[in-house]
Amino acid sequence: MSRSPRPSFPPVQVGDRSGIRTVVAIPTAKNYQGFVTLKCACGARANLTIRDFYRIPPTRCKICQPNRRTHGATGTPEYTCWQRMLARCYRPSHHTYQYYGARGITVCPEWRNSFDAFLRDVGPRPSPDLSIDRIDVNGNYEPGNVRWASRLIQSQNRRPRTPKPKDEASRPPSHQTQKGATED
Repeated sequence: MSRSPRPSFPPVQVGDRSGIRTVVAIPTAKNYQGFVTLKCACGARANLTIRDFYRIPPTRCKICQPNRRTHGATGTPEYTCWQRMLARCYRPSHHTYQYYGARGITVCPEWRNSFDAFLRDVGPRPSPDLSIDRIDVNGNYEPGNVRWASRLIQSQNRRPRTPKPKDEASRPPSHQTQKGATED
């Protein structure tokens, strides 16, 4: 088996542009061969491989990317709650997806796309003993249908259990009857 040839990229020269990025240097040190130094329109500098110079979209800059603003709440209980809410509804590999996403429970688009919107509508968690709860258990995660609630309140706010069908084969042998025989 022969290996497929590595893709070749056109040579890069100082002054070459890719969207908002300009090549400002090509390192000559042996351990930096294949790299270029770029300068973004915002003034930020970065070293990239020549391969990434051609592959990564030219609008990508960690400093000046327009929607790169962070909320500063990563790791807080509210942020963790928001992440878990999204996982329950949209990640089939999540262990509780069957009770949420598979049933059609969704998160309103504004909350799904913005932790800030979620926090604005729900507010900070008033106590460490509380977690997010949907008032209507068959409703979605949306303003007006969520609250911070204790385990006791959440245990009282459940879907009605559907009785499992009694299968003749699942009954203990002493209760099974044979055809034609009657149980006393």
